[in-house]
Amino acid sequence: MKHQSRSSWEAWFSRRQAGSRPIHVYANMLEHARERLGRLAGRRILEVGCGRAATLVEFARAGARAVGVDYAGGALEIGRRLRGAAGPEASGGSIELVQGDAMELPFEPRSFDLVYSAGVLEHFREPERVLQEQHRVLKPGGWLIVQVPQKYTLYTVIKQALIGVGRWPYGGWETQYSAGELERLVESGGFEARRLYGYGSFFLVLARHFLMPSLGFDRRRGFWRKHRALEWIRARTAVEVGVVAAKRLGRGAGA
Repeated sequence: MKHQSRSSWEAWFSRRQAGSRPIHVYANMLEHARERLGRLAGRRILEVGCGRAATLVEFARAGARAVGVDYAGGALEIGRRLRGAAGPEASGGSIELVQGDAMELPFEPRSFDLVYSAGVLEHFREPERVLQEQHRVLKPGGWLIVQVPQKYTLYTVIKQALIGVGRWPYGGWETQYSAGELERLVESGGFEARRLYGYGSFFLVLARHFLMPSLGFDRRRGFWRKHRALEWIRARTAVEVGVVAAKRLGRGAGA
């Protein structure tokens, strides 16, 4: 991340060393991946901005060849401890953790079946470059999942106030997207948006932050997805908005 110092993220993760407090897993990422890829065993899956890699551990337990990249070495150290405790090799999966920059991914073109991120793209002032790199490393027919803060929530109001007084703890700065803005951004990066979805609520975010770090927001996803009109509303009112998109071909050497 060119505009946020590595030291700010190292300090953030040093305050959240792995211990008795559980770490949140984005179970919805596994659900989306299974819908698009079927069986995950043997699939190459990349998480950009993997942090402590708790979600990657679950991909590896499902047999995936999971790879995570993060700017902060401290986060990756926690992830390596989680990997050792999980023993994903018993399921035929694996986890590789790499320190690197999302705008210059250290991977060959057409390397992955799926690339995903949660709470990452909003930290970049040039998100187009981040998506360009993700397009480059995806295989033909590969899938992208991006999840970011949703624009029209109380969470956004509070966040912007804290950023304004220099008290935002997550890298010091971030932005947010409406469902339409996220869809257009992804489409401009060479992807075809297939589904927009909402994730979480303001009160669940508070509960997770202060009381239950591993609290999931996925238990009622089936209800929202059975009703397309409700899913449309949720993508525009939830704390986070996500998009599932397919790689379009014909965008140069990385295609």
